[in-house]
Amino acid sequence: MVLSVKLVKSFFDDAIDKIVRLINDLLNKVSGIDDIVLVGGFSESKYLQTVMRSTFGNKIIIPSYQSSAVQHGAVIYGYEQKGIASRVCKYTYGIARMMEFKSYHLLSKRVTIDGVDFCDDIFYKHIEIGTTVNVADAQNVEAHEYFPSQSEMRNAVLEVYASPKQNPMYVDEEGCQLVGLVKVDIDPKGDINSKFLVKMIFGGTELRIEVTDVKNNIVTISSVDFIG
Repeated sequence: MVLSVKLVKSFFDDAIDKIVRLINDLLNKVSGIDDIVLVGGFSESKYLQTVMRSTFGNKIIIPSYQSSAVQHGAVIYGYEQKGIASRVCKYTYGIARMMEFKSYHLLSKRVTIDGVDFCDDIFYKHIEIGTTVNVADAQNVEAHEYFPSQSEMRNAVLEVYASPKQNPMYVDEEGCQLVGLVKVDIDPKGDINSKFLVKMIFGGTELRIEVTDVKNNIVTISSVDFIG
C-alpha cells in the first residue's frame, strides 16, 4: 500500500494545529519566553519540527534526548527539588467562603445566619492566573484571614478551587474546579472571633495549603496536586 505524503501529513494536522494554538495562547498570556523546547515521543516527528520552526522560528530548541526528556527531568527533580525556581499559574486559585450579602450578589446565593444575610459560594481569590510565583519564597506569601460563621462551630472544611477566569465571582461558575479540601479545627470554646490565616504556597508539583489558628498557634498543612 502506497500513501501520498499529503495524506500521511493529514493524519497529524489536527494534533499539530492544537499544539500551535496552545503555544500561541501561552505566548499571548506570558511575556519573556525566549525558548520553546520540544520533548516527548511526538517531538521526534520531522513534520512537527518543520511546522514548529516555520511558526516560531529560532525559539524552537530540539534536544538530542526528546523521548526521554520528561523522565530525565523527573529524575533530576527527585534529587534537587529546588531546580524549579518559579512557575506561572495556569489557573486562578481561591477558597469558597461566605461574605456579607450585597445588592450585586445573586439572590439564590443568599443565606441568613443569626439574622444576618450572607452570600454563599463566593470565590475568594488567593492568586491570579498568569502570576509568576517563586516556589522557594514561602515566607512572603500573603496570608488571608478567615473567621467561623457561627460561634458553635468546632471545625471547618476549606474548599480549594481553581478557575480559568481572572476574576471569578462564584465557585460554581463554568470551568471552576474543586481541587482539594482542608479540614481545620476551630477553638473548642466556640469563639466567633476566632481567626485563622490561610496561605497558598506553590511547590514544584503541588499546591500547599497552610492554615494557622492565630489564637492557639496551631498550624495545619495540606497539599493538592496541580490540575491540567
